[in-house]
Amino acid sequence: MSARQQKLREDIKTFLNTECLIRKIPPIGLDVLVGHGPAKENIKQLLLAPFNNTQESWEKTQKSILLYGAPGIGKTMMLHAISAQATAACYWVSAEKLARSINLKQTITQLFEVAADNYPSIILIDDIDSFLMKSKPGDEKTEIKLELLKQLDTIGEAKKAMVKVCATTNSPWDLDPSAMR
Repeated sequence: MSARQQKLREDIKTFLNTECLIRKIPPIGLDVLVGHGPAKENIKQLLLAPFNNTQESWEKTQKSILLYGAPGIGKTMMLHAISAQATAACYWVSAEKLARSINLKQTITQLFEVAADNYPSIILIDDIDSFLMKSKPGDEKTEIKLELLKQLDTIGEAKKAMVKVCATTNSPWDLDPSAMR
């Protein structure tokens, strides 16, 4: 790796640890949120329970969860509550935050590497549809979408065994079908 590549890698890692790592925990938990009973129970069982158990329980749970619904129903608030209740490093990602990154594709790759290095961890992706919408050939976002799909596919394997992903969208039917696996 050249000195320039190493510098870019360090700059991206610094960006992720300063812009995306949640350090100030929101003062809200899932139990405080009104409604969404089944969704909250699923989050507790499928996403949060493994943090309190053994490696064995990680392998038996979901690698990722997609929260969807109309704007304003509390999907983002649920992400805040998850970060408050998780006994793990939480990385908050949105299109707005990633737009400030130096190299978007490489930032996505490193996001998953940093999360794996700081395990156990949860990557919280707000409005994932801005990354994973159905696209046409030649679309400039295709390369970014492919990188994100590649990283999502590797969750649960070897080094990334103790990383979970929780994402939100307003329109799951507009997501690329490969993202729904």
